[in-house]
Amino acid sequence: MKQLIIILSFFCCITSASLCENGYGSSVESSDPALTENYKSGYTISATNEVITISSLTAGSQVWVFDASGRNIYNKMVKSDLINVPIRSRGVFIIRIKNDKEIFTTKIFIK
Repeated sequence: MKQLIIILSFFCCITSASLCENGYGSSVESSDPALTENYKSGYTISATNEVITISSLTAGSQVWVFDASGRNIYNKMVKSDLINVPIRSRGVFIIRIKNDKEIFTTKIFIK
């Protein structure tokens, strides 16, 4: 299952397929070094060249962040409503959040 998620995430990055957007219109591309996006599911994702901040999480949610090559750079069960994921480079990142009600997947571009 984990390999399927990584392959699907990588496929979505390469093809810009709507599978990654999960129906929320969540593909974000900005030349602004600090971008913030609010999603219909209630999550707020902010990104700079150094960190991705995800807020409005539910304690107990599982969060994964993948880089453009499909490598998992973050995988934790959250204990609070806010997390900061340090990143080392610009590019495409896939964010996946799973809680007891939904699985939310989006991609962000950091230029």
